[in-house]
Amino acid sequence: GLSVAGRDWLLSAEEVDGSFPAYRDVIPPTQSRFVVARDEFIETLEEVSTATNEESRAVQVDLGDGCMRLIAGATSQSKAAGTLEATFEGGGDFRIITGFDPNLLLGALKTLPSGRVVIDVGQNTLVRVSNAVQGRAALLYAAASQRIRWLVMPLKTGLAPSPETLG
Repeated sequence: GLSVAGRDWLLSAEEVDGSFPAYRDVIPPTQSRFVVARDEFIETLEEVSTATNEESRAVQVDLGDGCMRLIAGATSQSKAAGTLEATFEGGGDFRIITGFDPNLLLGALKTLPSGRVVIDVGQNTLVRVSNAVQGRAALLYAAASQRIRWLVMPLKTGLAPSPETLG
């Protein structure tokens, strides 16, 4: 193990046995890049996520050139939606519909500096065995610097296979 001590603190770490992939193998290659205002994204996500619950905790994220729409809630009584401006910066598809845990998104966004944030995500895939749409992990980072990058895993949203959900 490793220990480092200060005047009134102690930090220790233990080596973990196991086989772990190289971090570069886990981070997806750059895909479709959308840019949004960080503070507006946080505000809209906090409002929309009030409609999530334990059974339906995903927020659907509909990314397009011009806007990003956030939708949460399983029933019409607990449904919430919000829209904010987004710019497609290139890469793969100019429209991607996916879903994420709003708490994980908020946790990542709040560590990034104010300004513009990049959402870098690949198009969904089709799981043929179950005929289900499967989202891809997204990278979130500040447009001005990639020093801090968050990898956010998708949640199942129950999207039906279609040209809109599969690109």
